[in-house]
Amino acid sequence: MSPKPAPAELVIAGAMCENARMTDDTLYPFTIEVSPLSAPKGHYGWAIRKHGKLLERSDRAYENEAKAYNRALAAVERALHGGADARR
Repeated sequence: MSPKPAPAELVIAGAMCENARMTDDTLYPFTIEVSPLSAPKGHYGWAIRKHGKLLERSDRAYENEAKAYNRALAAVERALHGGADARR
């Protein structure tokens, strides 16, 4: 029997975050990183990694972590389900 693969990680960087790292088995092999941007102040961006390699990054600023995470999750869904613009 082969060992279970490591879970994907949701990484949220920033002082306002109580739980800096959370795991989600349903995202494997993807990792979503949400982090504060230096400009504009108070906004967030995201990055998606597949097996640790950068797959996609946000090109816009989001007002809060939740909005950034939801957009990143939508991008992961496209990649998982082979959407027309999914990157591999």
